[in-house]
Amino acid sequence: MNCWKSINLNKQYGNHKIVILSLLTMLLSFIIIYTFISTGIASDRLNDNHIVFFLLIIFFMYPIHKILHLLPLLFVKSKIKILNKPFMYLPIITIKIVEPISKWLFIVTLLTPFIVVSTFVLLCTLMFPSYAHYLTILLSLHIGLCVSDLITLKNIFFSPPRCLIEEFEDDIQLLVRKS
Repeated sequence: MNCWKSINLNKQYGNHKIVILSLLTMLLSFIIIYTFISTGIASDRLNDNHIVFFLLIIFFMYPIHKILHLLPLLFVKSKIKILNKPFMYLPIITIKIVEPISKWLFIVTLLTPFIVVSTFVLLCTLMFPSYAHYLTILLSLHIGLCVSDLITLKNIFFSPPRCLIEEFEDDIQLLVRKS
């Protein structure tokens, strides 16, 4: 197999640029989403109860995001390796793809957290409009978390249809079969 393209987000964009882009995306998504949602909800109907529950969800947003990335990869358990690297008494779980996987499985893996969390939060906003401000903040935070996934998706979406994706330490390589 030949390497068609190598994607390294830190080299291509820089870590600071990705963080700034993520923060700007969070802010812009909050402004846009809250503007639309607030037009249908009177501000006196908003409820500020359950702040502790809201903070807990914010704390667990990243682990939930990572678990949702793992779900599509469970169908190819032999091609992944789950590593546990403790950091200051906290378990840090890393998903490592050890064998090449198909482009479409990788796309599904990238999009799963975005689709699942966004759908869930939007449905909760419809069911509990008095907590729309909390839910809009959660949705905006999650959209900001998904920025690096969406940049990676943009980079691999227009690759050859039958390519395979292989992950290394710092980059992702798109492989095509020799003809």
